[in-house]
Amino acid sequence: MLVSYYGGGQPNQDIKIDSPFTAPIPTAHKQDKHYLGLVIKNKKLDYSTLIETKVLNRKQVEELTNIVFNYDFAGMKNYTVTGFAACFEPRNSILFFDKNEKIFDHLDICFHCNNYESTSKNLSIGANCAQKFDMLARFFIKAGVRYGADNKVPSD
Repeated sequence: MLVSYYGGGQPNQDIKIDSPFTAPIPTAHKQDKHYLGLVIKNKKLDYSTLIETKVLNRKQVEELTNIVFNYDFAGMKNYTVTGFAACFEPRNSILFFDKNEKIFDHLDICFHCNNYESTSKNLSIGANCAQKFDMLARFFIKAGVRYGADNKVPSD
């Protein structure tokens, strides 16, 4: 599943796994649950905090895995290696569910600074280059999850 959520503040402060939300919410938005970011409790997703969600079909999963596993520096011309910026404020995640609809892992992506993080450290997007982040942003947008990815994609 692809999701988008509000991201703001310190790196990853909005992502809370099995713990109560403790980061301050802007006063003007205290009633808006979207400002809680991605919330997972007891391996269950709190859908009320999300802006957009998209369950992927088999074809989309294949397209996503193709981007992650089959695009590397060897297949790209004029690639740009991305550095890690201090702004890491993910607004998008790829969630992985088991057969009981419990989340067993997720990959959190900040398209603004081209960085990502996995809770288990077992997930990776592979080659860390600007072109791959552009491809992932386009994939999110094409799937219907625009927030967080829509300002990443250069105009054609």
